[in-house]
Amino acid sequence: MLTLIGLLPIFILTVTVVLCDTALKEALPLWSYFLVALAIFFYQTLDAVDGKQARRTGSSSPLGQLFDHGCDAITTMLISLLLMQGLMVGAEPNF
Repeated sequence: MLTLIGLLPIFILTVTVVLCDTALKEALPLWSYFLVALAIFFYQTLDAVDGKQARRTGSSSPLGQLFDHGCDAITTMLISLLLMQGLMVGAEPNF
């Protein structure tokens, strides 16, 4: 549950950023980048805590580990997309 709670803000921000800039070539407001950084920090914190919490409560399972690694894979893809928008990879190079 902790992993899923951490994944939701990153997913919502990624959808918002992609809807605001579909071509990945425009700069977004500065506050949006701070929100992305905060969401990544929030996810990493909850991802680090969820395994310890599952072991403490005795609710760890192979399915939980698979879910955690699946959420990590999804988050890696979403963070990569956010990074590409931050670097504006769709913009024409200014040589």
